[in-house]
Amino acid sequence: MRTLIIFLCLNCVSGNVISQCFSSPGNPIGGTANTGILHKNALRVITFYRYSISDRYFEGDQKVDMVKVDKAIYNYVGTILGYGISNKLTLETEFGYFINKKQWFNENLNLVEPLKEGYGFSNAVISAKLNIYKNAEKRFGITTSAGAKIPMRQHALIVNNTELSTDLQPSTGSYGIVIQTFILKEKPFQALRFFLLNRCEFNFASSPDFFLNGVQQKFGNMFYTSFIISKHLHFRHEWLTENWTAILQIRNEVRAKDRQDGEIMDESGNCSFFVSPQLNYTHQGKWNISALLDFPVYQYLNGVQLAGKFAFSVSITRDFIRKEDK
Repeated sequence: MRTLIIFLCLNCVSGNVISQCFSSPGNPIGGTANTGILHKNALRVITFYRYSISDRYFEGDQKVDMVKVDKAIYNYVGTILGYGISNKLTLETEFGYFINKKQWFNENLNLVEPLKEGYGFSNAVISAKLNIYKNAEKRFGITTSAGAKIPMRQHALIVNNTELSTDLQPSTGSYGIVIQTFILKEKPFQALRFFLLNRCEFNFASSPDFFLNGVQQKFGNMFYTSFIISKHLHFRHEWLTENWTAILQIRNEVRAKDRQDGEIMDESGNCSFFVSPQLNYTHQGKWNISALLDFPVYQYLNGVQLAGKFAFSVSITRDFIRKEDK
């Protein structure tokens, strides 16, 4: 298979008492969707959709009774573009749009509006990816990436003359720095690939003009570590051979506590582990279609927070390479 897609969904990060997956309105994909450097002048386009649901509360690693929100979901579409400046340097950008971010409030609270909904463009990430080591004989390589997170909104979203909470805002309203490393090891005779990925996001405080009340929100810095193994599947029927790849990702996410006007928010921050099985299909050696399920297997949340239940993602990827560059 010419292109292997590692569709990383590093999205469910914790926040304040409302929702782990909602209180940091950044890009749900949270990372580059592939680990390799592109050839010079090659263009990679990745388009994806993601659905996520949260419907339970945790305090520490123990489930507790519902507090405020019965259920929270989001639907998100995004795009990642990569371009090979040289055979060692690739420029990438990530951006996306929340179709909706919904919260259904507990009916026992007798709220006038039991459903709240946000929508809009999320943050964008522009980064440069550099291959710093490659051993073709041992099929081993190391790539690093660094970039900037840029808010796509200058002011918080207002719906029906009401400013939505930070949990439903599509953008953080703040800038940040994103640093990543990718380590790849291949075993071609076994049709296996192993990946170790690390991503760090350092967030700055939002502009004092972003929220109407002038509060400056600083989402906690985030650290992701993923181990991924992929295996090309071989079938009895020849036309299926090399078209399918099974992928398993084990991911750890750690997020520091949030701050408002410099004050630490106790009910924020987490340490979570996820398992993400994925299946990728290659069509005519050009198109990659991928589906992924994301399950939390362990979550430790500071204070009482709405915890993630599961997420589902699909993606389509295509590389465009000029004939003379092949």
